[in-house]
Amino acid sequence: MNLLNFSFIRNDDNYGYVEYISHGEVSGWAYSKSSDIQFIGIFLGNQLVTLSPLNISRNDIKDKFKIDYPTGFRILFDYKMGRKSVNVLPKICALNSNKEIIFKLKLISSLRNKNIKDIFYSPYFGCDGRFDGINLEGTISGWASKRNYKGKLKIWLQSDKKVEPMEIICDIWRKDLYYFKVEDCGFEINPNQIPPNFYDSNIWLTFDKEGKHNIDPTGKRINFEINNGQYIGELNQQDNNMDLDLYQKQVDVLNKFKILLDKVEENK
Repeated sequence: MNLLNFSFIRNDDNYGYVEYISHGEVSGWAYSKSSDIQFIGIFLGNQLVTLSPLNISRNDIKDKFKIDYPTGFRILFDYKMGRKSVNVLPKICALNSNKEIIFKLKLISSLRNKNIKDIFYSPYFGCDGRFDGINLEGTISGWASKRNYKGKLKIWLQSDKKVEPMEIICDIWRKDLYYFKVEDCGFEINPNQIPPNFYDSNIWLTFDKEGKHNIDPTGKRINFEINNGQYIGELNQQDNNMDLDLYQKQVDVLNKFKILLDKVEENK
C-alpha cells in the first residue's frame, strides 16, 4: 500500500512523518538526503525516553527517493515510559549515531487534530488491545494489555443501553500476539453469561469503567443479540475512530509475520 498520498513539506533535505499513533504505539518513517539517520527517538522535554532503529522496509519511500535501505519505524509504548516527566512537550525525532536530534517528525494531515501530549500523559498510555468479536468457539474474544504491567488487567464490557458495565479480566495466554509484544492478556466471554440487560444493544470494551477509552483503536463495537440462547450479533463499525486503511496495514503485517512463524515451526 502506498502511503505517500499527502504533500511533502521540505525542511532542508529532511523528510519524515508520524503516520499512526495511539496509546499503545507510534509508527512512521524518516529520510534525509544529507544526514545519516540511525534512530527515531521519543523525547519528553529534553529527556530521551526510548528510541528505535529504522528497521522497516518501505517500498513507497524507496521508490520516491530512489534508495535501498529501511526508513520505517514502529515503537511500542511501555506504561512506565517517561513517567517521571511532568507537563513537558513530547516530540518524535530523527537521530544520528550519537543520538543527537537531526529533525522533528511531522504528523500526517489526518493526525494533526490529535494532541500528542494528551496521549503521553493519559492514564491509559501504554495500553493496547483489540476486540476480535465472536470467535469459532462461539465466545466473544479479544485482548487488552498495559504493556509490561505485571498484574492482571481489568477492562469493562459496555452497552449503549447505559447499563452497569461488566468487569472482564484479561489473563488468557495467546500465541498470536508477538507482534504486539504481549502474551497473557486475552479474554473470552461466554455470551450466555452476559446479563440480559445487554441484549439487543451495541457492545464494546473499554479500559475505563466510564466507557470512554475503547480497547480497540478502531472503536469497534458489535451488535449483541440473543435468540433462543444463540448469539446472532453482527459487526457495527459506525463509531470507528481511526483510519481503517492504516489499521489494515498493521493487520497485513501481522498476518505475514504469523505465516513466517508457521514456516519456522515447520522447518524445526
